[in-house]
Amino acid sequence: MSQCSLRWYLLGAALFLFFTPGCGGCRQTDSDSSDEDSQEPKPVVIISEPLPLPYGNDVFRMLVKPGHVVEAQQEFKVGAIDIKGRIEGQSFSKAGQPLPVPGSRWSLNFTRDVSLPKQQTKQFELRFFVSPSLERDENSLIPINPDLRTVLIDRETETPMVSPRPTAITPLPKHQYFFVVLSDHKDDYEFLNKTDIVSWPSLEIWDSELQAAYQLILCSKAGDRWRLPSTFFGWTSTAFLIWDDVDPDSLSSAQKQALIDWLHWGGQIIISGPTSMSRLTGSFLEPYLPLQASTTGSFAQPNVDFLNSTWALREPTVSFLRPRGQLLPEDPEASDTSMPNTPDSNASLAAPGPTNSDGSLEEELRPVIPKATDPLDSLSPLPSRSIPLVNGTLTYGSSWVNNSGELIAEKIVGRGRVVLSTFSISDPYFARWRSFSSFLNATMLGRPPRAWQENTFNSQQTWLYQPNQEGDSRLATHFRISTRDGLAGLVNEKVLFDRQSSKSKAPLNWKNVAEAGSVVSGWDGDPINGIASWNSSSSTSNAAKSILRKAAGVNVPKVKTIALLLLCYLACVVPLNWFIFFLIGKIEWAWAAVPFVATIGVGLVAYIAQLDIGFARSYTEVAVVEAFENHSRAHVTRYSAIYSSLSTPYKLTLDSDSGLTVPMISRERELSSTLVETVRFDYGSADGNFLYPLNILSNSTTLLHTEQMIDMGGQIQFSYDGVNQNRMTLINQTNYSWEAVAAIRRNSDGLLEAAWIGSLPSKGSSSSDFSSASLTQLVDFWNWRNAKIRREDTPDDDPSNFADLMRSIASLEFMRTGEIRVIAFSNGTVDGLDIQPSSGSSLKYCALVLHVACGQYPDPVPDRSLPTRQMVIEVDKLEDEAEKETIDGTQAENSPTVDVPPSTPKQ
Repeated sequence: MSQCSLRWYLLGAALFLFFTPGCGGCRQTDSDSSDEDSQEPKPVVIISEPLPLPYGNDVFRMLVKPGHVVEAQQEFKVGAIDIKGRIEGQSFSKAGQPLPVPGSRWSLNFTRDVSLPKQQTKQFELRFFVSPSLERDENSLIPINPDLRTVLIDRETETPMVSPRPTAITPLPKHQYFFVVLSDHKDDYEFLNKTDIVSWPSLEIWDSELQAAYQLILCSKAGDRWRLPSTFFGWTSTAFLIWDDVDPDSLSSAQKQALIDWLHWGGQIIISGPTSMSRLTGSFLEPYLPLQASTTGSFAQPNVDFLNSTWALREPTVSFLRPRGQLLPEDPEASDTSMPNTPDSNASLAAPGPTNSDGSLEEELRPVIPKATDPLDSLSPLPSRSIPLVNGTLTYGSSWVNNSGELIAEKIVGRGRVVLSTFSISDPYFARWRSFSSFLNATMLGRPPRAWQENTFNSQQTWLYQPNQEGDSRLATHFRISTRDGLAGLVNEKVLFDRQSSKSKAPLNWKNVAEAGSVVSGWDGDPINGIASWNSSSSTSNAAKSILRKAAGVNVPKVKTIALLLLCYLACVVPLNWFIFFLIGKIEWAWAAVPFVATIGVGLVAYIAQLDIGFARSYTEVAVVEAFENHSRAHVTRYSAIYSSLSTPYKLTLDSDSGLTVPMISRERELSSTLVETVRFDYGSADGNFLYPLNILSNSTTLLHTEQMIDMGGQIQFSYDGVNQNRMTLINQTNYSWEAVAAIRRNSDGLLEAAWIGSLPSKGSSSSDFSSASLTQLVDFWNWRNAKIRREDTPDDDPSNFADLMRSIASLEFMRTGEIRVIAFSNGTVDGLDIQPSSGSSLKYCALVLHVACGQYPDPVPDRSLPTRQMVIEVDKLEDEAEKETIDGTQAENSPTVDVPPSTPKQ
């Protein structure tokens, strides 16, 4: 074959192979390629929405209460690799900017370390703090709901593994708190949402959030654990807890401890029915049960007769309301506004009031008082089935609730109480009874009686003796923290030595509770977010801040002093300096002496200006310890001032995992900071909580507000010696010694008395007698009656410097009959907080308030009446119309939605 033929042969073979289709086994087809492209890479981590604790109802809403610590649960699902990371959570504005603590330049970033094994799903408890003031729009005073963002950070690379997820926060108004139901049969408590316990029924066109009195949480589980907070501060936004047939071991040890602490500070636990009693025997709640476990009987006819005679309400048949058909459309002939009937012949019609913008009459709401002839809402006859009822004996310190027919027992625990219902609250027999909410409100919740008000157009429920005060948070919860909510009363001769018959000696009832009751008087929480919220402007906080400013502040000299120093300096530099060297005949040396004169002058200026906090670093702390008798745990509020002459990053360590440090909040300077700096708050570690880096600017003082729960190493016990209850003994089993100790009480005659003890050593005891003379000694020691101005040169540890603080925690003016508290002082502080770097100058003071008895509560009183029949008719009409519009699809897309409270269930 010639060379040319060979070339043509090879060329043909190449073309043949090129155009011949193969088997496809070694070639990727288009279909394979498209399948591979359609498979998107799986994310490394999938995170869910954070669920706020307590959580339930199976509906996601990030409900939080501003000014409280918020605990949440978040789920993380990991892919094919192990992850060692860190979860960060922070509040952001709608514009994506970190929100600072009001009055500071710091924004808190809450972090915790986590380990995520591959191919597993884990849940972690998160913690946040929602500042008492929320972000506000530039042109509006209405708060803007911020966003909460969580992100997972890889600890090795310090890079985000999942982008920040914004979660909109829904803040609760100041009068709303959580009402938690803990039951494995939570559906049985759905009826509470239809009662006036949870919401204030009204015909007024209001938003449902404003009408709600509580947020009912039918708690759910995550695995075998209830979705409840694990720290004391996570419980501060909860008012009530219903416990129904729940295994105590389904709560973690941290949840149990937090629940007991919350109970002492004013939480209320309502235990329902016989099955709960058997479950709680031998549990962590057994020492606080009002009844000893006994036999189980049946609800009988005498119990029914008692409830009918005492708690059955009347339904007014005559109403101020007029049917809407008579009002709309307006009929000129039906312009007569006089009412044909009134609910009571003694109830007079309101006088004509002011007019609206359209000229129509603006009517005031008037109380609806039932007649004796109005129908009574009696409890139904007993069903054929048996209704279980606990038959037990009272434990020590317990009692039957007055007017409860020995159906409800209670035990006061600190400021809170445990209420035990001998029957099941969720039994349909009681849930269908329309008057049951009145019985539940008065005996189990311990709230005031309620009443109805009406006019021609509207009907609403309100407090009987405090009308139109539905937004008063003091009536919504009994939970209190003295440093947040306490008031500083006056100290004068009338307060000290008069019986105050109008207050202390008067029988305590719901009529005078606003003036004389321990539930309301003496307490005043944050004005925007209500009782128990974080408050840096309470009377105790203000007294502590004044101490810090005096002890840790820079005393700037007055203008007159500066002028005098300048004249003296000039006199020394020129005339005196020249005259001295003139006398020794060396005038030319006068110029050489000027630097030495200037150096001496600087030293004198620094000394006279009293820069008494030092030139390097200084730390000053005023702590207030609040505790209860026979409870070893205490709530500590620390007010701290850190000074640094040079810019210094600080690290604060809280030994207790249940605690928080934030800059002192100031609403007056809420929007003053333009440069926001992020400070990490590291929690969840067994070594405690950490706040860092807290950068203190040079030559500046920063005020901090810290709250934490600590274990004092033992209890403080109070007891009377003898039957006359005049001599008392304090046994201090804690690790701390106290000075200036005094027990204060208001006796049965309405008189204030004190027992001055003086020193109370650790692991020791002291005794004293109650008397008016000891009260005078106490008042004189703290200089409470002396109005003289305290001099600036008073020593730091002089009692007069702490008079306002001790007067605030003593709160003598608001003590009621039966109240006993112990106050004490210490030149030192309790353990639990470490600050690095340490300071060369350190001043620490500590005050103690121990609650022995927290006073009396008014007897339960039934509501005045059920809603009028016309009210029920009008609500039914509105509900029918709303349902019809929904079915017909006639409701406009952008039309406002009116949430009308459901009518009370009928028998």
